[in-house]
Amino acid sequence: MKQQPLVSILLPIYNAAPYLKPCLQSLLSQSYRNIEIIAFDDYSKDRSYQILKSFKKKDKRLRVYKNKKRYGMAVCFNRALRRAKGTLIAFMDAHDLATKDKIKRQVYFLLSHSNVAAVGTRAVIIDNHGKKLSKTTLQFETTMINKMLLPKDLLRFSQVDTPIIFTDLFTKIVPYGEIANLPWVLYQKRQVENTSIKVLKLIPPVIRLWLTSFVSDYHFPIRSLFTPIIRQV
Repeated sequence: MKQQPLVSILLPIYNAAPYLKPCLQSLLSQSYRNIEIIAFDDYSKDRSYQILKSFKKKDKRLRVYKNKKRYGMAVCFNRALRRAKGTLIAFMDAHDLATKDKIKRQVYFLLSHSNVAAVGTRAVIIDNHGKKLSKTTLQFETTMINKMLLPKDLLRFSQVDTPIIFTDLFTKIVPYGEIANLPWVLYQKRQVENTSIKVLKLIPPVIRLWLTSFVSDYHFPIRSLFTPIIRQV
């Protein structure tokens, strides 16, 4: 590869201090080095912001911002998107871990599949102690997006009345390119505490996304879309 594209990793944080250090370490130790991490602290009440600043001193690829009050995940993502310099956009949850080759495998896949606008990975669900609980086919926050295939202002998260904020974004992406999912487990998702979800509201966008997006051998089953990354905000 002649020139490695810059990958912007968007990282919203809210009271994630117990898990933030290993999360940042997993990103900063990626085998693919041309990354920037745009971290937005959403007015945390714990030491999250202090941890971010300490890591920033050690690695200039980490850019740190702090909201003056709590706005929620969608606002954090949108503010990070406006500051992203990369042609490829990745996401991360501050409670989770990425394997060292996650970014590299996704970059190479997107560069070799010009019709794919976004690619996710398999994930393993872990508990608070890192014990593996189960595997899942697709988690939205594992996804990397090729911004070059999309209209300039399309990448924006909506403030919707549900914990799930990704389905709306991905249904907007589908007309401009396919969505793929790598067969490897490249992400560790920490199990979310019990969250209240209005199931009837989730079904229409989830089914719509599944019906309109698949990629040959990398297609994902509908059951995977009923276990998306959710974080009560």
